Amino acid sequence: MSFRSVFAEKTKNKKEIRQKTEKVEQKKQQPRYASWKRKLSRGFSVCLYGYGPKTDVLKTFIDTHLKPRFSTLLLSNISEPAASSSLLKTHFKNKTEKNRTKHVLIIPNIERADKALAKQLLKAKHDHKARFVFTTEHIHPQLLLPGFFPRFSVLWFHCPTDEEHTASLSEIIPHSAEIRKLQSILSCVSKNTKEILKTILSCSDSPGTTLLGTALEECKKSLLVSDEKTFRTHLTEFVDHSIFKLSRNKNGKEIIAYDKDLLV
Repeated sequence: MSFRSVFAEKTKNKKEIRQKTEKVEQKKQQPRYASWKRKLSRGFSVCLYGYGPKTDVLKTFIDTHLKPRFSTLLLSNISEPAASSSLLKTHFKNKTEKNRTKHVLIIPNIERADKALAKQLLKAKHDHKARFVFTTEHIHPQLLLPGFFPRFSVLWFHCPTDEEHTASLSEIIPHSAEIRKLQSILSCVSKNTKEILKTILSCSDSPGTTLLGTALEECKKSLLVSDEKTFRTHLTEFVDHSIFKLSRNKNGKEIIAYDKDLLV
């Protein structure tokens, strides 16, 4: 058997395995689709979180449960605000409350959303009573976008699609002192401190580390702190609880180190 035929056979086998896996996953999610639909019908939004991409889950959910009852819009590239804004305007054009259309906006990878998009989504919620389906691969999405989710009446659904990471958040939290400690800290600190935490994580230069100087500059740009002293005061809250550890890299630059599995 030639190398080409062997390669073709392996490719075919991988494709068949992937297709079977997708069918099994869709069948497993089927009972949950009805539950998500009921929540949306009652005016709630839902967030599907957990390891693995959710493209196939969303597509099946839209095709089998949302259409034609809901007017749906998939914002697949929210990293381009102008494009998202244009899609939203086009979707709601000439649609009024008189036709009683129920709008569902699907937003994959919500962690990429910026403040401008958040405002547009809130406007859609208030003006058109839109409901939302958010997705993220984070296992503790409540730490994302502080203050964002409560405005959308979000209900959380653990929806992992990666078989290698099937442990649910409800299983992790009772056995993880670190996560419980982090949740306790976040419930006590100010909104500004939470934003600083988010900024530090967003400008990571390598898994589990962020240059202190880079984080400081980003926080200044976002008007979260005015100087280094204030920045370090906020850091102390996390350093004292061993969430962050300050050290220096090989180049002598000060870094903020953390457990990437806990915070990212």
